[in-house]
Amino acid sequence: MRLTLDVRPPLPPLACYARQADRFPFVVQINTDLLDLQKETSFSLALASSLEADSGAKEAGAGAGAGGWRADIEGGLADDWEYVMYGKVYKFDEGTADDVTAYVSFGGLLMALTGSYRHVSGITVGEYIYLLVRR
Repeated sequence: MRLTLDVRPPLPPLACYARQADRFPFVVQINTDLLDLQKETSFSLALASSLEADSGAKEAGAGAGAGGWRADIEGGLADDWEYVMYGKVYKFDEGTADDVTAYVSFGGLLMALTGSYRHVSGITVGEYIYLLVRR
């Protein structure tokens, strides 16, 4: 998924907000000291339950919960991305009609992902997930 950054001032110096208005509207805070994203920057974003390249062999979420965010994985997904965050889904909001919102905390940086229940239902409260970003 390619996204375009929509910076909304005023922002804390360590965070920026991104929004994808098409299929999955979302707001995410990113530490701009680690990944410098400017307004109108195009980038890719992915969510994963594990950083292992072959996570299909394990049940969903097992890699994240068992290994934690510092799991020693050679040749994993993180090698292909510039910025990786590890966080916990803390809220799942059933909105109007078919739209729902999942809220994730990455150690103080937050994300809200809105989409149809069919696409977002795989995210559950209490689950640990990885957010991966690259330009």
